[in-house]
Amino acid sequence: MHQLRALIIGNSDYTESPLPHCVSDAAAFSRALQEVTGCETHVSKNLKADMYGEVNKFLNSIQQNDFVVFYFSGYAARWRQQIVLLSCENNRIRSENFINITHYGIDAQALLDDMARKTTHFVLFLFDCYQVLLEPSVVATGTPSNRSADGSNTIQAPKNTIIGFVCASSKPSSGFMGNGLFTTRLLKHIKNPKFDVVSMLKEVHQDLIQETNNTQQVIILSSFKTQVLLPRKAVTSPALQASTEKQYNIPPANVPPNNKQNVPQPAVHNVAAKDKGTLTRNTNTIVSSPSESDSSGHVIERKAIGITGKLGQGYDALSDRVDDSLYHNKGDRSIHLVEYLSKIKFENILIQRLFFGTIYPSGISCLISYERPVNENTWFLYYSHTFGTQKSTLTSVNSVQTGTHPNKNFRGATHIITEIQYGIEVLCVIQVPKDRSCENIDILLRNISEQLKDKQGKVNLNADEQSRIRQLGNIRIYGAARYIFNRDVSLSYVLSSLPQWQTDPTYYHPLVYKMISLHYHSRDQKYIEISLINNDTNSVMERLLSSITDMHRLVGNTDKLLDTSLENVPNLTIKHQWICFRTEFNELSSAYRQLCKHFQQTLRKLGNNPSDTEEIDRILSNNEWLSLQNNFHKLQASIKKCLSKIEFIEMLKKDQIEYQEVSEIIKSTHRQSSFPELHTALQLYLKKSRQSLVLMYSSDQLRQQRADDWERMYKQFKLERQNRAEKYSLIYVDFTQYEHLLTNFDIIRPVEDKPPASSSKKPSTELNVLLIGETGVGKSTFINAFVNYLKFDNIHEAEQGEPAVVIPVSFPIATGDEFKEVTIQFGVADSNENHQNKGQSVTQHCRSYIINLNEEVKIRLIDSPGIGDTRGFNQDQISMDHIFTYINQLTHLNAVCLLLKPTVSKLDVFFRSCVRQLLTYLTPKGHPNIIFCFTNSRSTFYGPGSTGSALKRLLKEEGLQQTILFEKSNVFCFDDETFRYLAARKCKVDFDDFVRDEAILSWTKSVTESIQFVKFIRTLKPYKLDEHQSLRKVALDVAMLSRPLMELLRVMLYHWKLIKYGRREKTIIIQPSAVDIEICSNCADRIRTTIASFNIVQYKSTKSRAQATCHCPCNEKHFLIEYTVIHELKPQSLMYSSEQLKGSLEKLLFKYDRLTYFLQRNGFTNKNDLFSSIWEQFLDGENHIYEELQSLTVRRDKNNKELVRCNENLTLDDAVELAHELKSENGIDRQIECIKTSRRLLMEKTVSHINTPISNNNVFATLTSFQP
Repeated sequence: MHQLRALIIGNSDYTESPLPHCVSDAAAFSRALQEVTGCETHVSKNLKADMYGEVNKFLNSIQQNDFVVFYFSGYAARWRQQIVLLSCENNRIRSENFINITHYGIDAQALLDDMARKTTHFVLFLFDCYQVLLEPSVVATGTPSNRSADGSNTIQAPKNTIIGFVCASSKPSSGFMGNGLFTTRLLKHIKNPKFDVVSMLKEVHQDLIQETNNTQQVIILSSFKTQVLLPRKAVTSPALQASTEKQYNIPPANVPPNNKQNVPQPAVHNVAAKDKGTLTRNTNTIVSSPSESDSSGHVIERKAIGITGKLGQGYDALSDRVDDSLYHNKGDRSIHLVEYLSKIKFENILIQRLFFGTIYPSGISCLISYERPVNENTWFLYYSHTFGTQKSTLTSVNSVQTGTHPNKNFRGATHIITEIQYGIEVLCVIQVPKDRSCENIDILLRNISEQLKDKQGKVNLNADEQSRIRQLGNIRIYGAARYIFNRDVSLSYVLSSLPQWQTDPTYYHPLVYKMISLHYHSRDQKYIEISLINNDTNSVMERLLSSITDMHRLVGNTDKLLDTSLENVPNLTIKHQWICFRTEFNELSSAYRQLCKHFQQTLRKLGNNPSDTEEIDRILSNNEWLSLQNNFHKLQASIKKCLSKIEFIEMLKKDQIEYQEVSEIIKSTHRQSSFPELHTALQLYLKKSRQSLVLMYSSDQLRQQRADDWERMYKQFKLERQNRAEKYSLIYVDFTQYEHLLTNFDIIRPVEDKPPASSSKKPSTELNVLLIGETGVGKSTFINAFVNYLKFDNIHEAEQGEPAVVIPVSFPIATGDEFKEVTIQFGVADSNENHQNKGQSVTQHCRSYIINLNEEVKIRLIDSPGIGDTRGFNQDQISMDHIFTYINQLTHLNAVCLLLKPTVSKLDVFFRSCVRQLLTYLTPKGHPNIIFCFTNSRSTFYGPGSTGSALKRLLKEEGLQQTILFEKSNVFCFDDETFRYLAARKCKVDFDDFVRDEAILSWTKSVTESIQFVKFIRTLKPYKLDEHQSLRKVALDVAMLSRPLMELLRVMLYHWKLIKYGRREKTIIIQPSAVDIEICSNCADRIRTTIASFNIVQYKSTKSRAQATCHCPCNEKHFLIEYTVIHELKPQSLMYSSEQLKGSLEKLLFKYDRLTYFLQRNGFTNKNDLFSSIWEQFLDGENHIYEELQSLTVRRDKNNKELVRCNENLTLDDAVELAHELKSENGIDRQIECIKTSRRLLMEKTVSHINTPISNNNVFATLTSFQP
């Protein structure tokens, strides 16, 4: 028995020039291969020195008769006529002068030869490589190589192998995210069962040539002379001929749209499959010219509706009848039925005539008259068996050689039957009860379908399956009357009878007729010459069917909306309105049926003159038809508006708010009442009420037009109950009937209800000061020193007392004549302070230190991670993002203090990493709040030193000298080394008198400068953060939106899947919860839970690792878990269609991409696209919607191309408004609120309140006595 074994390698994390797609390419190919073959696969990612061992282990596992598949995505090198697949340690190759290149990679030819020797069956060798040219001859001599650049001359296909590979240039393709070109096309074609392996690779090759303008191509090498097929799962097979008796099977919902076989093929389909695009593939071909075999119409084929036809018998192609009967269609005529008939190979002209009732249906064509509703709970099971074909030799019209008597009756005929295909066909329509699992029905019917294919009509079911078959009710069976004598027979009867029907010729009947035109063959003018439907006529017919089917959908959707239960809706106005809706619907439906009858009569007249379409044009253009459409649309809009009101009332009820209309409270109101009259009456109602009430005035129009104000007022309204000692009832007063009178929201309290008297005590003022500086500049030391300046009058008191250690310190110091080095550690260790890694920021996250200057004024000093970290510019980006996110939660900033050392002459890195980014957050209004503080300034005589000159030069070069001042008033020079001196003294380190005197002088000078520092900050106007918008704020919003949007899109894709499965009865709801811990996706615990048959990965707020704090890097494998999500299944129907869902999803994604494009245009790169990082993580843990998630990359690429093409140039206000729209989106808004709550909780954890005696320092006493 053959077994498939696969080794799949994706190397992205190269030491030099990492590649973006390779790991995701390998993972995607693994999933596709597993889906196609049903075999388990495994992906090896980012192999280094272990790459050789991994390959050797795989080689040892290969058995003699195995199918072997090898796939590699990563760098490849050409070396000494070899192609070497490189491990991630590619930096080691050049460093060792290429001597041991094979130690860091695998010789592709040698590996292929080894695999071919291990198996006698089949090896498929695929690699998608970015090529690195390392040819020594080229490097050494400069002479051109005679080998091809693609590497095709350096690898050969040994026996039983097929090779397919791309060696592109050394630079990978760009894009937002997703897979490389070769793998993307490979994923597309590997799932197509009609291709053998070589044909599949050729299709990939053609796609690649077109997409890259012939710059990339697939090299295909094969040692096989015959076709080789991948082993595939049976359920994914295409429509295959199962036996010599032409027994056919189509897997569920998988009909190739271009299949031209004459015989319809059996299949299982659910109506919900329409939403997958399977039932609608042929929609555009329903209205078209007849399916003649030649353009003249002389020879045609027809699906046999009437089964009485015989060889040599006449056939009327104008009406598609063997006899003269006419039928009036009274069925549902759902568009689903039309599409399904097209799927099982009914010609388009037959479908048109069946749909409009101009021909009499029989057998399976009676489906068009199916009287029950066709919806997502409707399933189709179709089976066809062709026994053989009977042909005639036509010598003249009056002589048809068939072995029977000549048939001379051609009255009314246009064609003569010359060939008939005989067999049986059965169609079962199954209505699944709403309380039954559609997924189980799908599995059962697929099993039956597969057995029908494999066992020639015989189906073996176990006891449980037989029981489930018997439980299926509402089954309708269609087929020829000779074996389906009653359409209500059971499915069990059909399955048990199929073997007899297909072996007994008495049950066979015509399936397909082939005919030749009498006029053409006989040249006799008495026979009618068929006029083919021309383009104009076809266009009118297409417009007619399209118009009717659109109207049919509209009627059906409106009817479905009206089925909403109003049992729990107490509002009498809505119930009365619902009755009016139903009455109007019945009247419109009656008018629609009358027009349809008119259409039928007109179409019968067109039978003899298909070009006469003026009557149809008149009907479609007249006011009656257009008015009917318009009235249905208006009715549906009114119903949806009413349903929205019902949902709103339910929300009020959930929030314990009573809903009442004005007319319910004031019984004597009339339409002409003025607003003062209504307001006075409502106040009187409040006064007379025995309850304590608070009213809110609003209307539907106000809520829609002023959504922001509505949210704010509604939150305030809900707080009314919480802010009062006694219990109050809240009533929402609906002014919708009088919306012309109400111009604003209002909250009405009882007249005697006065707001609580304000306290005489003034609120405290908080001075918020952000400290930013390079790593090691001394921000933490500055805070420690500042607190001790407040606590002690002089340095001698500090030595004798207990110095305040706000932030623990650790530093080396040389002591004594021999300069012995001692490490001073002062204060309790803090996980936020990392003293272990030299060159990295000691402070890991922002922290606030609040110090009371007096009873009414306090200062918040915000310590931040250092800039210029040895981990590189990317780490500085992360640190600045963290700083901005942190301060964005404050109401205001009083000052931004840039801390610098006075002896730095080059500030380019600091300016680029810090100041420029700071100015993307602060608007020019905040520039006066930027001040400069110099630490360690004793060496420059308490001046800014050479740093000051460099700083002024940079400000001038950037054109900022007018808005960011650098002058005596906003420049402060400290020497906080006195705190280090104090720490060393407390650790028993002795200093000589000179050092001690310097420390005393430094202390005095720094205290004086600190007083000036605080006094100056007091003079600055606070920069209100919520009043100013900036580019960086938009970027913060985009980052904050990334995960909520991804969570919502994932749920929308789950809903799309549910609609596809016909499971509309329930909705998946996102329930977010705030967290009070900082943790990333790499460290958080993850659980996999099952919701509506989907296995969903959910992050928890607990750590999977032992460390107390998460210090993981923020890269493509990590993102911050700022809230947790629980998915719940609610008994709430999905009211929208898959197309509406798709449209909503694409609109949301386009809004987000517009924001990212706006940021790119304004200098923000998408190098660390957080949405892509989260998408990668979701994709990695997803099984059910993997392909749908993959499609988001395609959509984003299209969005980006469209934005580039139209060169959209949003203003800052436009971007802010767009971000606000997304944050307010239903499903995103609650997640955003949770993020804000989590950040507030985390910020509270980072706040330290410093308890110091308020005026211990006599010099500071003048400062602490000031009033705000």
